[in-house]
Amino acid sequence: MASLHADGSLDKNFGNSGMLIISVDSFFNNVNDMVVQEDGKIICGGRYGAGNSGSFLVRHNSDGSIDKNFAFMWNFLGIGLQGPALVNALAIV
Repeated sequence: MASLHADGSLDKNFGNSGMLIISVDSFFNNVNDMVVQEDGKIICGGRYGAGNSGSFLVRHNSDGSIDKNFAFMWNFLGIGLQGPALVNALAIV
């Protein structure tokens, strides 16, 4: 994920010099969608792992840091959906 200014340059105050790598599982991660809340926090959802994989949700603060208040243990929420029932789209309602 990257944060850009209106002119297309990286926002160096976001993540690691403007970019952020989401790492849920050391082998495989795939972010399928992300949404930005009104407070600027970013929720990403997708798939992790190989073989016995699952879905995840992770929330970052507006500066790219992990929101440690979102999930209680690993800073991400492993949903346990497997097979075709993976997180493919997110919506804030």
